Amino acid sequence: MFGTVRTRILFFAFLSVFALAGLAALSWSIILKAQDASETLSAWAEDHRENFERVQALMARMKFLSGQQNFLVAGSVSPVLFMP
Repeated sequence: MFGTVRTRILFFAFLSVFALAGLAALSWSIILKAQDASETLSAWAEDHRENFERVQALMARMKFLSGQQNFLVAGSVSPVLFMP
């Protein structure tokens, strides 16, 4: 089947071209799926923005308490600070 060098070279050249075309199609489909996922993630982030701000406020209050020298004071104040 591959009697001459020219036939072997042409066969593997076409095989390489087909392989590159397959990789290009695969990468294109991955790019399209990633774009769809980023749009979905953006909508999800907008829906949960309020929860994110609440968590940030809680972290700021926790940072304030971690700066307290007396842990007894921090423990007695914490229920008041952590209640919304």
